[in-house]
Amino acid sequence: MKINTIFTFILCLSTTYANAEQTELSWNVLSKLINTDKVEYGAIVTPFGIYVTRAEGRWGKSGKTTIYEIDSKTSAITPASFSNSKFSDSDPFYHHTNKQLCFVSTRPVRLEQKDNPNGDIWCVERESNAWGEALRLPEPVNSSAREYSPVFDVQGQLYFASDRSGGFGQGDIYQAILTTNSEKSDWVVTNLGPAINTKHGEWNLGLRPDGKAMIIEASSRPENLSIPGDLYFSEIVNGEWSQSVALSGLNTNQSDLMARWLNSGDNEQLVYASARKGQGDVDHYLAHSQEWQPLAPTLVSVSRSDGEVVLMDPVNLRERRKIKVGIGSHEIAFSSDGRIAFVPSFGIYPQPHNEPVIKRPPFLSAPSEGVSSIDLLTGNVEQSSLLDCKRPHGVATDYQATRVWITCEVEGTIVEYDPKTWKSNRSFRLDKGVHKVSFTHDYLIATNPDIGTAYRIELKTGEVKKLVTGAGAEGIAISHDGKNAWVVNSSDATLCKIKIVDMSASWCVKTGGKFPIAITEVADKDELWVSRLASQDIAVFSKNDGKMITSLTLPSGALGLTSSRNGNLVYASLPRLNQVVSINTSSKKIMAANDSVMEGDDVKMVR
Repeated sequence: MKINTIFTFILCLSTTYANAEQTELSWNVLSKLINTDKVEYGAIVTPFGIYVTRAEGRWGKSGKTTIYEIDSKTSAITPASFSNSKFSDSDPFYHHTNKQLCFVSTRPVRLEQKDNPNGDIWCVERESNAWGEALRLPEPVNSSAREYSPVFDVQGQLYFASDRSGGFGQGDIYQAILTTNSEKSDWVVTNLGPAINTKHGEWNLGLRPDGKAMIIEASSRPENLSIPGDLYFSEIVNGEWSQSVALSGLNTNQSDLMARWLNSGDNEQLVYASARKGQGDVDHYLAHSQEWQPLAPTLVSVSRSDGEVVLMDPVNLRERRKIKVGIGSHEIAFSSDGRIAFVPSFGIYPQPHNEPVIKRPPFLSAPSEGVSSIDLLTGNVEQSSLLDCKRPHGVATDYQATRVWITCEVEGTIVEYDPKTWKSNRSFRLDKGVHKVSFTHDYLIATNPDIGTAYRIELKTGEVKKLVTGAGAEGIAISHDGKNAWVVNSSDATLCKIKIVDMSASWCVKTGGKFPIAITEVADKDELWVSRLASQDIAVFSKNDGKMITSLTLPSGALGLTSSRNGNLVYASLPRLNQVVSINTSSKKIMAANDSVMEGDDVKMVR
């Protein structure tokens, strides 16, 4: 297939694909042109050719970079006419409306300079059949620091990365808008804020054609698989950028960077660069939306008696999807982008009832079916057996679902599994009856109601510390900063705050009511919500000193609790009513209900 055929086809990706076979063939041919044994990244398609950055050295030790052009008619590969051979040029991006290509260059700003090692953003316009003169964008777009990865949305707003002072971390993502009046034009530059930027580094970025979603490269975040850089996704929700989440379907243990959308819509595809081959090389890869797209914000509940997970709209609780998993499932954990979920099959569950009941139904027993791995976006399920784990109950996973921890009540262990093979990496010996487990970066926090104990497992060393919190230790909540945990003890009717660093109790207080079993921390409020199951109510406590603030009556006892990311809502599963409800944290009133979760247990928010 000739390169002009490939080029025409890719340029039409914004409408539709002729067929899947042609898509793959086109990419297979194109990838051989833009990928070599050298470092390449940031490939873009324009009406005048395909442009790509190529480095002379190996990745991590790259020297000079040059922007190359692939001619759409002849397939000839030459340095772009605007790329200066004396300096490093990289990160091209073409703005179709303005017919302008912007890039980063170390060429000097003033004649007396030899170079500008930090690099600035330059732009060049297409004039007739050739590129014009490259011009440096003015301050405040450029600065005395380094600028990276300029991209435009359809309105002409510029987004770029910079390590200038005044940001959140090593490097941040900024937006620049050109304002024009009768006298002059000025750029207004704004930091995109903490949803995108962190105390670590945010660098190369890609923007969806409609400008409403971006993928950034972030370095050194605790969630990363690689320190140099993982890909993170954010989109505009209610006029603001959402909290960025790691793309577990794309990231590797090597650098992943500079995503470029080929199209948008139902069948989004993008090209991104990755050093996954090792040995200092970086190549481009094609990704279909179902490989990387995060799950939209979703409420997920586990149905014990139906053996299902139920996905709901977090606002109105309307059902989005039901997915069959193992019978008698109680708990769920998933990657931070919501793509991959894990549900152990405990095998013990309440007798099914299609109508609401008042009294606790008898419990039935079935053999455990191991664990279900679920793609929550596609609904695909894989079931795997678990060796030496007879009654798997609690489950936790790390940010990008590379490790899964499951409590094995009969053996009294927590086993760490590789979810690709379901082989055990290691096992932590605790006590029979260990029930729930939660993950917080450096540690696992677990509870055992049979002996009234909370555990802290240090993941780096495997060291286990125990703390007796009270009879019936069960529900766990981890603070958003990962420094504290709260445990509710159902039989003792107490609530304890634990300092995770030394596994000591800051305080323990009486909860009042009967059988407190579930707990959630409410974001941006000094509130812990505790379900008192047998009292059929929720008590609200101060998360700082444990003082009770208020209580609210429920139509039935709540078994699972979780809160929305903004702290406006708390969700509760009411198993006797086969119901999940949302409660406004200000008014304390029920806002919506879903009546299709039979004997619901764990309930959690995705994103």
